[in-house]
Amino acid sequence: AEALPVFLPLRNLESITAGLDAFLERELASPHLLLREGFGRRLLERGNLVFLLDGLDEVPASRRVDVSRWIEAAHRHQPSNRFVVTSRDAGYTPEVHLDKHQFLRLRVKPMEEDQANEFIRRWFEIVEGSLADNKASAAVVAKEKAGELTDRLCEPDFRVSRLFEMTRNPLLLTAICLVFRDRTKLPRRRCELYEECVTVLLELWQEAKRISLTVCAVDARKALEPMAAWLHEVPGRTRAT
Repeated sequence: AEALPVFLPLRNLESITAGLDAFLERELASPHLLLREGFGRRLLERGNLVFLLDGLDEVPASRRVDVSRWIEAAHRHQPSNRFVVTSRDAGYTPEVHLDKHQFLRLRVKPMEEDQANEFIRRWFEIVEGSLADNKASAAVVAKEKAGELTDRLCEPDFRVSRLFEMTRNPLLLTAICLVFRDRTKLPRRRCELYEECVTVLLELWQEAKRISLTVCAVDARKALEPMAAWLHEVPGRTRAT
């Protein structure tokens, strides 16, 4: 059988006492798929799966070590399948690290300019296509918006500023795309763009991941701003308990 990718957001892993098959079935539970009971087990028996375990850093810190050990155990018991685990550096602390004999640690390099432009093109194609009934008109809109944003990012005032560095990071570039789509333009002052991106990450990003909002962006910033200021008081300080 050909390799089959299986995307599983780790933030949705509720119980580490249950097996990988239970996690699979819970994630794929839908009245539209009409999957019979035991589907997760049968999928594991098929083999040649590529598990894409996304967002180890999004697991609550109190559970992160246990989830890492759960992943290692799942890998040992599934030798015919492959595992790819993603995490931001901030959440991948020494005690969370996966066994180096089982997992090869790789870092995503900053994107080159042509990669960033391709990222923007595909992002607008996917977003506009998923929201529109008319796919043909959505493709036209996506091409126009991607072109407008790419042209803006090529303007001299943007390229010589520190804002240009943000386009090399997929997460921050996604935030820029969201801001541009929402406002149809980018703020010219760095502080204003940062402010827009923070709002995107605190609200729109959560909504896009179907995570219920318990704290609005305004209240979240009241808590986060003093912590951010404290982090920046010492050069190179990037972590806090």
